[in-house]
Amino acid sequence: MKNIFDTNSTADEAVFGGEPAARAVGLPTAQPLPGTLAPGGSNDTGRALLEQYQAQTDAMAQQRTAPAESAGSYVGFNPDTKQVFSAGKVFALDLNEGVKNASLLDQNNDELPAGFRRVASSDIKGYLQREYDNLGMVDSMQRRVGQAAANYGSTLQDIGAESAGAFLQSAGNAQAARNPSKINTAADIIDKPGTTISEAVGELGYDIPVAIGTTALGAAAGAKVGAAFAPVTGGLSIPLGAVLGGLTARFLPTLFETYVVCEPSSVPRASTPKAQRSQQVLVPPLLRRCLVQRPA
Repeated sequence: MKNIFDTNSTADEAVFGGEPAARAVGLPTAQPLPGTLAPGGSNDTGRALLEQYQAQTDAMAQQRTAPAESAGSYVGFNPDTKQVFSAGKVFALDLNEGVKNASLLDQNNDELPAGFRRVASSDIKGYLQREYDNLGMVDSMQRRVGQAAANYGSTLQDIGAESAGAFLQSAGNAQAARNPSKINTAADIIDKPGTTISEAVGELGYDIPVAIGTTALGAAAGAKVGAAFAPVTGGLSIPLGAVLGGLTARFLPTLFETYVVCEPSSVPRASTPKAQRSQQVLVPPLLRRCLVQRPA
């Protein structure tokens, strides 16, 4: 029913011959627009569009929340031999080899040798990190043993036992590298007092037994030598020999462990060929040495 009290509408119809003003002058009017939500559109089409929008929204939300697949690299691992394969190289899964071959752990390996299974590089790195974090007193003692073995090996090479010395030095260095120290700077001593004490006690686990053992052996040997002169000295040579023997044996291992070769330029060279030949005879390589503090 038309609203007869709408004076504006009534006036318009009167002016334009009974037609509404918008239609009379040719102005656009609301028309059905299929496929849209505009006035006059189909309800079924509107619901279909809403369902499409909802599906797109759900898909976008799922993409944002779904965990992204790791694009990390993979290496080979042999659980029987505890070895890692990467970039054509096989190395042991320990702190020594792991640190030396750290760059290989970032390379991806699609083809693996027989006996190796595919393992994420992050798992190998995580294992090595845990091994480092769990280093303790026993590991410090093992590191000290490795350092001593490497130093003794260097000495053996200097006195002519090159093969045995090289083997001992290589094995000692590897042993020390498998048990690295966590105290590397003065700040570490302040920041990690517990670790500092633990590592010091661990190293003493090697130094103290060696000191006691060598001193006892030296004292026993010195006492026997002193006993040979007892008739002449009235027995005083026995305790004297024990003291001298013990002191000598105590510091002899330290002497062999701590000295290193001097730089060739630090040894004065004779000016004439004859003097050079004499120098080679009188100053053998073992004497061209400098006593220094044991390497850390």
